[in-house]
Amino acid sequence: TAEISQNIMDTVVSVMDVIIAAWLSSDKSNKERQHTMARLTRKGIVVISKLLENSSLNKQLILRDEHVRVTSDAIKMTQMNSSNNESSTSSSLVIILEKGFSILEMLSQKNNGTKGMLVRNGGTEAIMNVMAKNSNDAALQGKACAILSHLCNIDDLSLKQSMVSNGAIDVTIRAMFEYKHDQYTQRGACAALARLCISDEARQIMVVNSGILATVQAMNKFQDCKEIQADGCFVLAFLAEGGLEVKYAIESTGALNIISKVVKRYPNDDDVQLNGTCVISLLSDM
Repeated sequence: TAEISQNIMDTVVSVMDVIIAAWLSSDKSNKERQHTMARLTRKGIVVISKLLENSSLNKQLILRDEHVRVTSDAIKMTQMNSSNNESSTSSSLVIILEKGFSILEMLSQKNNGTKGMLVRNGGTEAIMNVMAKNSNDAALQGKACAILSHLCNIDDLSLKQSMVSNGAIDVTIRAMFEYKHDQYTQRGACAALARLCISDEARQIMVVNSGILATVQAMNKFQDCKEIQADGCFVLAFLAEGGLEVKYAIESTGALNIISKVVKRYPNDDDVQLNGTCVISLLSDM
């Protein structure tokens, strides 16, 4: 029943909280203890994942801050000295990361309240940490960008801004350059950027970190992906309102030519038409 499942999840989370705290404070040279902590955390994260994957239970379970925090902490622990662990411990870390990401992905597609809970309890921090330390893993980068794009789709502007200030745009742009030929990564990244471009700080980060070029390259590479085109047009429209210097930076990438093609290619897409023509108009005023 839902009540029993709720009790199971609450109990598992409470135990995991103690285990992760012990794991964090334990001697990293004690391989046996490291293995034990990783194995117990793996068992806990698997239980939480299975409960949330049950569609009927998922709608009835009450999600609390501690559930999200423990999942985020478990993911963060996989990145601590992971290269120094023995194979038995490493296999547990792989499962923790896989299941932890699966949990965050499920929760990131829920309502604004759940998304806010993820942001406040270390979810975005855990994702960005994994992205920064696993730049050679294309599948992981793609999934991370997709999760970020869902989390960014939230009404609370203060939470969005906290993501901007904590580096969400930076790691997203980095993933775009690392995997410029991967459509899954580019689609999630463009969606994330479109939702994070909300402030002068966001605009500055985009300019400094070559976010303009990353966006234009994605649009040029994946012209058949309407979502990338729509999000890309939105990002460039937002940036183009930042002044003459930014406009010149956009123009120097060949964006005007690409957007002109996009507007013609998607005549019935309101987002492409609105933002695409906005960029063309703003660049034409220079």
